Amino acid sequence: MGDDLEFSTEQINDLKEHFEHFDTDNDGVISKDDLAQVMKALGQSDLTEAKLSEMVTEVTKDAGKDTITFEMFQAHMAKKMSGPPRMPAEGVSRDDDGGQYKRIFDIIDRDEDGSINQGDIEHFVTKWGGSWSAMHEDLAEEVMDYADKDKKGEINYDDFVRVMRRSVDRASRASRASRASRGSMDRLDETAVST
Repeated sequence: MGDDLEFSTEQINDLKEHFEHFDTDNDGVISKDDLAQVMKALGQSDLTEAKLSEMVTEVTKDAGKDTITFEMFQAHMAKKMSGPPRMPAEGVSRDDDGGQYKRIFDIIDRDEDGSINQGDIEHFVTKWGGSWSAMHEDLAEEVMDYADKDKKGEINYDDFVRVMRRSVDRASRASRASRASRGSMDRLDETAVST
């Protein structure tokens, strides 16, 4: 991994879980076929071979490689998470660094009406499935409860970004608190050993 960002054990485990979800044939690498299957499950069935190759090359940094190892995936995620914020594209919120929330929003908004309703979220959760279903159900409930201020049963992209940023901020605070707690425990252990 690069020097940009060090992951905690918990973050590495989360990355491994994400990686394993993309590795649909469980061979230890993400191939274009794996990527195509996941993207199809997310409603992106129109990806060309060239686009899949471009997606793989974005991670591998080598057009000659057609599979992504966990180490490559981890380095790619570290770079994405630690890189400078980019100027948002047209239609992308300033709070959406790199447009990642817009891409997620567009995947969930299956009828492309510019809003997400409970049906869209349930469809996404069903398609994503696996061991993440419970987490996504909780997130779906939080998104609708927190962001649907007018109680119309749907949220727009700006509301979605606001709730996603809130969730990321909460997770970041929890991660920092966990690291601080582990550091305190390590210092207590060192004190106990030296006495």
